[in-house]
Amino acid sequence: MEWRAVVLIGSKYRIACAVFLLSLLVRALWAGLAYVTPISDFNGYDTLAWKWISTGDFGLEGRVAYRTPGYPGFLALIYLVVGHSWKAAGVVQALLGALTSGMLVLLAATVLSVRASMVAGLLHTFSPAALAYVPILASENLAVPLVVAGLLCLTVADRRTGVIRYAAVAGSGVIMGLLILVRPIGVFMLPGAVLLAAYSPQKHAWRLGPALVFLGLTAAMLAPWLVRNHLAGFGAGTLSTTGGLNAWMGNNDAAVGRGYSKIAQSALDLSGLGEKERDVAYRDAALTWVRAHPGRYLALCRTRAVRLLGVEPDVWAAKYLVPTRENDAAMRARHRRETGNRSVSGSLLSRARAVQSRN
Repeated sequence: MEWRAVVLIGSKYRIACAVFLLSLLVRALWAGLAYVTPISDFNGYDTLAWKWISTGDFGLEGRVAYRTPGYPGFLALIYLVVGHSWKAAGVVQALLGALTSGMLVLLAATVLSVRASMVAGLLHTFSPAALAYVPILASENLAVPLVVAGLLCLTVADRRTGVIRYAAVAGSGVIMGLLILVRPIGVFMLPGAVLLAAYSPQKHAWRLGPALVFLGLTAAMLAPWLVRNHLAGFGAGTLSTTGGLNAWMGNNDAAVGRGYSKIAQSALDLSGLGEKERDVAYRDAALTWVRAHPGRYLALCRTRAVRLLGVEPDVWAAKYLVPTRENDAAMRARHRRETGNRSVSGSLLSRARAVQSRN
């Protein structure tokens, strides 16, 4: 019985290494051949990272807390080493994606079975959505490996004792802090992560020590950013000033289809307000709309739940599933049209619609 356990453990790591190498090969080829120009939020990340390197200041257009520093900092580190290269960022993200494939094997082998781990790793290796994101300057490329790494650490902690358990919990706390700095929506994962740190499903026991270590390390990772925002006048606990705008884009008269509307951003004239005041004004407008339209709000919640469960294909994956130079030009033209530029080639717009619909 002990011999069989050793064989299974060894096969788990062999499978993880094999899947990692396969995933790296697939993603490196994809990153090398893809042609994607950053638009929308992705252009914002790129500009913010390069400005941070060039000037030492973090912020764009007078907004100093609109973005959290995790993903721009990741891009800035790449640019510091190799220069302002989108292709280099794609290659690094290919490596992160391959690591995610390998970590999924280890995670699934631990909580399910070795066979299931192979399936999980291969599904991620060849996932169209995961591949499409490799050359895109999107924070998901950093957030997803952090989520998987954090869960893997918590799983290890549940099955070990002593120093190893606390080291794994501490690692998961650091990772959770980084995740929130990359994508603030990670805050909503915090309660579940604390429960995983505090409760052992195997032993059916609660453990206060690991939970406190987890929370302490998470707080330590967030503290410098929160203190910086507090000193900048945003108040204690301000992670980002995107919350109000996102709430308004998701809850307004034009929010249909995928459950939100970017057009709503220009529906309110907040030009005379500061960053903090704009965030509050957007939030208040969203809450006012929800109170006035409870039925519409519930319908939008259902739409967003469908998207959350992955029933609807990812929009950006559909746009960049075939990342050729011609398709990139079409997507850039469509973005210019969506942001108010009317002098855009009709043939490029038609191509963009056809590509996204087909994918």
